[in-house]
Amino acid sequence: MIYIGLKRGTGFYSWLIRLWTRSKYSHAGILLDGMMYEATAKHGVQKRTISAEELNRYWVVVPIQDKYVPKQREEIKERLERHIGDRYDWWAIFFSRILTLDIQHRKQWYCFEYVAWALGMAKAWRWTGKTFEDKLERVI
Repeated sequence: MIYIGLKRGTGFYSWLIRLWTRSKYSHAGILLDGMMYEATAKHGVQKRTISAEELNRYWVVVPIQDKYVPKQREEIKERLERHIGDRYDWWAIFFSRILTLDIQHRKQWYCFEYVAWALGMAKAWRWTGKTFEDKLERVI
């Protein structure tokens, strides 16, 4: 099973992202095979182990059924793995909300973009916490 993890951070940048994107979530990742795949400002794109305590305390975890995901499981995992080590894309998270240009930097990601792209969603660089809220509202 593939899970989307949505998080409401408590720091200043988390607050700013929630305000800017009009979302209750400031961060996202994909939980697959017991590993969290995410793009963070501090580490860029990474894969890490995540404790059950951290998941239960900070994350809303939403199971994604195959019918909601255009890409197959192994293809999703390959897409996630391919970009580990890429940089975080601060500019995109802010400018994607101002400009409607269809520009995506393939070596820089912000968390929502990385998750949407890995799942095969169209125009992943336009996705925010609010987009996930709207798309998953029946599940969350």
